[in-house]
Amino acid sequence: VFALGGGGGGAGDLGGGGGAGGHSANAIQSAYFDAGTYTVTVGAGGAGGTSGHIGSGGTSSSVGPVVGIGGGGGGDGYGGLTEAGTNGGCGGGSGGGAVNTAVGGSVLQVGGGYAGGSNTMNAAQPASGGGGLAAVGSANAGATAGAGGSSASINITGTAVDYGGGGGGGALGSAGGVAGAGGGAGAGAGSASGAGAAASIANRGSGGGGANNTFAGGSGASGILTIRVVV
Repeated sequence: VFALGGGGGGAGDLGGGGGAGGHSANAIQSAYFDAGTYTVTVGAGGAGGTSGHIGSGGTSSSVGPVVGIGGGGGGDGYGGLTEAGTNGGCGGGSGGGAVNTAVGGSVLQVGGGYAGGSNTMNAAQPASGGGGLAAVGSANAGATAGAGGSSASINITGTAVDYGGGGGGGALGSAGGVAGAGGGAGAGAGSASGAGAAASIANRGSGGGGANNTFAGGSGASGILTIRVVV
């Protein structure tokens, strides 16, 4: 069984990227199910935050005891004050700011993802990237916002597929800021001139990108739940 939560949304207004959904322990988890009826839930991607608001976390995917937790939303940088990314399967990136620093969101699923990036202060207010399934979201480097953590290649059906890239951070382009790239698997890039990009591939659990000043962040992608039956 492979359970991957929905990706978190990027934040509005100099926002951090959304974290990818977390996956079940050891990525592909063997589980025994007694005969019966089970509820299968596929996690939705979190909405991007509007201007001045953090991104929403993704929801979890599950069947029986197997759970993939939704990714954390990105923190925003409204008014130059940085907010932390929220916790999730992979943590959301912190917002951008010129007044204070903040940490990226933490991982709620041990072994199932990475934390979001933590920012450093800069006049261009660059945010940090959300965590991915294969790497921590990057902090900003000077005026350049952090990239999302990289996706992971996972094979459960006989073909390897990339899942769970973190969203890139936004920045203030008018002050020389450069947005961060998404971490792969369709993860949304941040923006230095407008809205953050939404994660572009359904059922990959990737995070959305953070926005430039006054704009909204991008939404995360839905997760997935795959069951391969062995008899």
